[in-house]
Amino acid sequence: MSNNLYIFSSNRARKQFFLENFDNSFLPDSKTLGEFFETILRVDGKIKIPDILRRIYLYESIKECNTHSLGEFASNFSKFLSNSDFFLKFYDELCAECVSIEYLEQFDIYAFYEDHLKILKDIFRIYHKKLTENNLYDKYFVEDYKINVELLSNYDELQVFISGFLSKFECKIFYELSEIKPIILKIKINKFSKTYYERLFGMDIDCGLVEFLVRDSKVSIKAKKNIQLHKQPLIMEFSNKVSLVGAIFAQIDSWLESGVAPEDICVILPNEEFVAYLKLFDTARNFNYAMGIKLKDTRIFKQLKLKTDEICDVESFLRFISEFNDNKDLFVIKKIQESWEYFKPMIPYFAQLDKEIVLSFLKYIEEYTIDDVGGGRIKVIGILESRDINFSHVIMPEFIEGVVPSFSNKDIFLNTTIKKEASLPTKLDRENLQKSYYLNILQNSKEVIIYTINNDDTKPSRFLLDKDVFCGKIHNASKEYDDYFVKNNFYKYSDSEIVDVLNIKAISPTSLKIFLDCKRQYYYKYILGLKDKEVREHVSNAIHNALHIGFVNFLKHGNFNLLSQEVFRLIDEYGENELDKFNVSLAKKYVKDLLLNEEERYKSGYMPKFLEKEFTIDIGKITLKGRIDRIDVRGDEILVLDYKYKKNNIKSSHDFQMLFYKLAAQRFFPNKNIKVGIYDVYNAKIEYYDESKLEKEEQELLKILNDIEEIKELSFTLTDKRQVCEYCSFKYICNRY
Repeated sequence: MSNNLYIFSSNRARKQFFLENFDNSFLPDSKTLGEFFETILRVDGKIKIPDILRRIYLYESIKECNTHSLGEFASNFSKFLSNSDFFLKFYDELCAECVSIEYLEQFDIYAFYEDHLKILKDIFRIYHKKLTENNLYDKYFVEDYKINVELLSNYDELQVFISGFLSKFECKIFYELSEIKPIILKIKINKFSKTYYERLFGMDIDCGLVEFLVRDSKVSIKAKKNIQLHKQPLIMEFSNKVSLVGAIFAQIDSWLESGVAPEDICVILPNEEFVAYLKLFDTARNFNYAMGIKLKDTRIFKQLKLKTDEICDVESFLRFISEFNDNKDLFVIKKIQESWEYFKPMIPYFAQLDKEIVLSFLKYIEEYTIDDVGGGRIKVIGILESRDINFSHVIMPEFIEGVVPSFSNKDIFLNTTIKKEASLPTKLDRENLQKSYYLNILQNSKEVIIYTINNDDTKPSRFLLDKDVFCGKIHNASKEYDDYFVKNNFYKYSDSEIVDVLNIKAISPTSLKIFLDCKRQYYYKYILGLKDKEVREHVSNAIHNALHIGFVNFLKHGNFNLLSQEVFRLIDEYGENELDKFNVSLAKKYVKDLLLNEEERYKSGYMPKFLEKEFTIDIGKITLKGRIDRIDVRGDEILVLDYKYKKNNIKSSHDFQMLFYKLAAQRFFPNKNIKVGIYDVYNAKIEYYDESKLEKEEQELLKILNDIEEIKELSFTLTDKRQVCEYCSFKYICNRY
């Protein structure tokens, strides 16, 4: 019996392979691809640099170079840590594809990237020098690597299961290993990976499950098995995410009722952040979240991040950790304490201050995960975890542009032309890789349902237009999914307390109003990041947009006839049905009066100065932000205007919008006479705000902001004012419908 080493792209793929082939026997030796390369390669006299020290040494190298042309990402250590990933991923790609920066320079024939490449080369050189001085090596500098041949002596051959694309460096190592042991590469070749592997291996390859034999640094095709055509998925389109989540639960209900086992159902997420929506509605814990819980999303980690403003030394930081005694979070505390023990040996390599050591540690652990213990039998996994595993029934939600295809930080530095010339993966290559993943899911499953979203802000992924993979036909989802959670009495509601860290750095009039009106709504929207249910555009949006565009162009031509024609033309473009058209005809009567009023105001000396003017104002540690509809100027008089389209313009007690606008205008026009007012579109008149009232509001606002700065942790309670819940998107969660 042969003794083989099995190598897989992921642990999950390894587990499935063993379940299918070695269910009742001893398991053979196996490794993931990452584990294999970690053990098989060495650099004599050196140790591999830990990931967090890569950032430290890289930051020190950057400080020694003139990096102004690369932007302000490294202006301080904290900023560098939060933005360093794109830098490291660029270098990782150069390593994986065996490309040097010097090699790249020859393709920059128009010197578009001359400064960038020169700086990157200097950083690279200094970084290399620092590693050498400390007897460290990085994967970028493994030109002097050696292969641990003795580790392969017991094996007859290596069987490698590749998901996605094999890099040039990995291919190079396998060629060298093939001088010692034969290697079988098992790769599923489809229309999206065919060109890539033909280029990599230098041969024609047909689609199918192909076994490549690599022996004595030569590759040949050993066997090929055809893959059956995949079934076309059902694609459903929703107007908002709440309906989409309702459809997920309804479809799973249907499958379970038809006899499908929970273990055969999987929700595969193109965007793992969508898991927040599932968790919110999964009150019965039917799902098992394979990605676990990220440390950075826990309450304790958020408290640690807040504490970094006050911590001056490592001892204070450790003391702060030791003071946690919350039984609910013991597993989080234990994970942080264990991580610190792994981190400690790296401290002597730091040249930074204690505070920067603490920041580095938090960066080191933020992506660590805690297993989802106690979850249900229905798996929820990310797209990368789905490689080479089979589920008979699959749902893929949030298949939208901006998520599918996903964007890579590796594409920041160079354009497609240079990447293609230098044989680096291009944007098209990355998109083909992602299409390959989705095609594999369709081929490995009996039934796949894809959910997408189509509204003013979100559009279906352009991948769905590829009719060779997807059917190209998108079905409008039934409105019944909007009410799924209500109709099925889904919420066995209990008003459990939600306590979390509050760390408001910036606030808008809208978010401040929500915070003051209902802490729970603020928690869902601004801390969990859940989106409101999307509402179809109202005629007032069309009026607002028309006035904005019309006045922008009016400032160029100064002709009121042209202004009126353009505004009415833009308003006429709104509307999908007869009711919309009726509302438009009414709106035009009001807008006509408004434009006549505007012409008189213009003749009296008023001129729009700013339109849709964005602003930020720092008050203490909090930044006020927003956008002013319009600011008019007449001599020394400044008039801040906000369009209102409701017949009743009574101001909420928690609405500081006009005060925000006045404070912003004072920054734009110091020592000027500033008035603020609501422009009542329906009555074509301006209602001015009382100055004394604004002064009182300013004192109230300063007190509120000061109180918010003092809050470190908050119980996000439900509002006592039930009228606030009437139009809230989260009222079903709170049992307030």
